[in-house]
Amino acid sequence: MIEYFNIELSRSRLTRLLLWEDYIKEYPAGFQYSRFCELLRDQIKLNNAVMHFVHYPAKLLEVDFAGDVLHYADPSTGKLIACPVYVAVLPFSGYGYVEALPDAKLPQVVKALNNTLDYLGGVPLSVKSDNMRQWVSKSCK
Repeated sequence: MIEYFNIELSRSRLTRLLLWEDYIKEYPAGFQYSRFCELLRDQIKLNNAVMHFVHYPAKLLEVDFAGDVLHYADPSTGKLIACPVYVAVLPFSGYGYVEALPDAKLPQVVKALNNTLDYLGGVPLSVKSDNMRQWVSKSCK
């Protein structure tokens, strides 16, 4: 059953509460929510490796796009318009910058990166992304 929970929790927008609600429907005399979460956490710890990263001030800026594309309504037409959300974080401080872009093409990403550096008031030693397709043409393992 734990394999099922691991698979389900990896899906987008599925929470432990939703899993517990399904569980309690099937087993009405089962564990209450807090105990269910405790047991689930203990089982997941056994199955997942954890890596600790040490961050230093002004050494790294991490950039990527946030999950799903957001939408806004055009006031004149009422039409929904997609806008990818660019996110940049200094991992040592947790200080971040977020910007909704008209599209995810390279000129918009470079502009957002420049806006990030301007907002932060400085330049980190390096910038790292999670293989953003805007500037990685072929990943190397």
